[in-house]
Amino acid sequence: MSESPGFIAAFIVIAVAAALWVGQKKRRSRSLELVARDLGFEFSKESTAVITAQLPQLSLFRDVDILACHNSMRRRLSDGELLVFDCTYSTGRRGDRESDTLFKQTVGAFRVHDRVLPSFELSPKTLFHRIASLGGIATLKFENHPEFDKRFLLHSDSEAETRHLFFPMLEFFVRWENRWDQVIEGKGSWIIIYRRDHRLKPREIAAFAKTVNDIGSGFAAARQRV
Repeated sequence: MSESPGFIAAFIVIAVAAALWVGQKKRRSRSLELVARDLGFEFSKESTAVITAQLPQLSLFRDVDILACHNSMRRRLSDGELLVFDCTYSTGRRGDRESDTLFKQTVGAFRVHDRVLPSFELSPKTLFHRIASLGGIATLKFENHPEFDKRFLLHSDSEAETRHLFFPMLEFFVRWENRWDQVIEGKGSWIIIYRRDHRLKPREIAAFAKTVNDIGSGFAAARQRV
């Protein structure tokens, strides 16, 4: 029995869309591999054990279904380890795909050697946050640093440790002025940096990797002084 024209047309559309998706995925991997080579990073198309085993402790990956972490770029440093990778994950009730929201983004990670960081999350303050703060939502503030408090929200369960960790870094963040639009999380030996649901273009990776390195090295030095 011959198939209907509508079925054949639908099959062709799906096949073409799948081919385009696969081609786009391969082109991105090739482009990022070249970037990694230029920057002196190791490159892997697939997720590394470091990512799957250790990073889920951070709140970005908590209570989510991690579908894939790939295009991993990795470089070992004297004071830590630097990673940049693509991540695709979904949120919502596990097993209920209708409630899921799919996110695709670039994540930068820095592992601080021989240090244990307090759990914290730093994010840019929006108008919503300023209104919410009137309702008594607690955040860490720094006396004599009103610009930092105006632009950022800092949450932590370990207030004293986090204050000591951030104090040497306050001026660094203030210098970013209003251009800072990313979230920074820390816990254990890891710091991650990302902008939710935003995947960087290959030409943006070098600058992002430098930012991750600067922030990670800064926190590593600050933690050493605590």
